[in-house]
Amino acid sequence: MQPDTDNITAARPEPFKLAPILYWFAGADTIPPAWRARFGPPAGIWGRLRGLLRGDGDVTRAGQRGPADGVGLMAAPGRADAYAPKALSYEPEAQAWTQVESGVWLGVAHAAKPADFVRSRITLPLAYILSTDRGDWWIPVALLTAEHCNIPCVDAFELGAWRRVPAPGYERLAVAAERLYRIEIGDAADDDDPGPAWLRDTAILAFQANYALTGPELAALGVLNDDTYNAVAAILTDRDARAKKNAESAGSDTSSGAADSSPDTPPHSTTPRP
Repeated sequence: MQPDTDNITAARPEPFKLAPILYWFAGADTIPPAWRARFGPPAGIWGRLRGLLRGDGDVTRAGQRGPADGVGLMAAPGRADAYAPKALSYEPEAQAWTQVESGVWLGVAHAAKPADFVRSRITLPLAYILSTDRGDWWIPVALLTAEHCNIPCVDAFELGAWRRVPAPGYERLAVAAERLYRIEIGDAADDDDPGPAWLRDTAILAFQANYALTGPELAALGVLNDDTYNAVAAILTDRDARAKKNAESAGSDTSSGAADSSPDTPPHSTTPRP
């Protein structure tokens, strides 16, 4: 298995606390090539130059014991100056470890919080809060026609007219939000059943808008489950705001007495972040 996101870098955490995310490569003294993209600067001379300027680099510690027999390489995604060596340690009482493939283990600190993984490059200026046991996560509204849509957009000339389209890197999230919206309002094909795998992938994309985390890392943090998928879908399509607007319209329409038919709100908090 290879990591599902390339060259993602989190903001600098406190230097002397246990790294929130660790990988242990059994019997290795360097990061295996298949995992190279998850650590350090991008490939190529210009990518490496940008990495040096930004402080990216390997955060590793060789010869370390881990969750299996023998010793290996401890590695933490992040900046080269992010952690003191002791932060890259196997501390089973303070971490939960899972094997992601042969010889590769992923450790998550019990104290890890969403703030540990906020991207250093961009955080969307407005997002909704999804509350979990780990803390509050900021999830964007990605439906382009929604009142509170906050993914970056650009103007593009398409089909003879200027249109508002998602900025590069946000296209898949916008397409997913549109699909969820069409399904919700009954405007999708009868056989359009996204299925759990697609809902999981969409939730991962939504988290990655603000957080430098891969799918396996989000799973290890315990945030990928059916409740989360429902809550994320509601946020991506601005469901609560639309339901409120529909209810207000129905209340003012005394002649029809129409009731709001939007689905129930999700079990998580979806409070807007100021």
